[in-house]
Amino acid sequence: MRNIAIPIANNKITPHLCRCSHLLVCNIEKSQQEFKIVEAPDFNNKEKMLVWVKQTKITDLIIHRTTRDLVHFFASIKLNLFIGVPLQKPTEIIEAYRCGKLESDKNIIKQITE
Repeated sequence: MRNIAIPIANNKITPHLCRCSHLLVCNIEKSQQEFKIVEAPDFNNKEKMLVWVKQTKITDLIIHRTTRDLVHFFASIKLNLFIGVPLQKPTEIIEAYRCGKLESDKNIIKQITE
């Protein structure tokens, strides 16, 4: 089972994780998927984020951009990250994920981590 979180606004992935108020969580199990909208955690509070990740059972986070600090935090808790994903509809992103075609953008990762 995979629980994939995507920050959303106006039916598209948001440009920056820290500016979203809600995330779409897609639970993928075998050939079935279930979607739900959840309130975003306080991205400035790592303890609350850790509780949020455990409660929502997020396994993957798909984002366009975020801060270097959050990249390191998510990596430290072994959350799978896809960074630099195009600003598309969540359904298109999930389909690319399911097909194994979703990739992080190395240029955006470089910009964030340098």
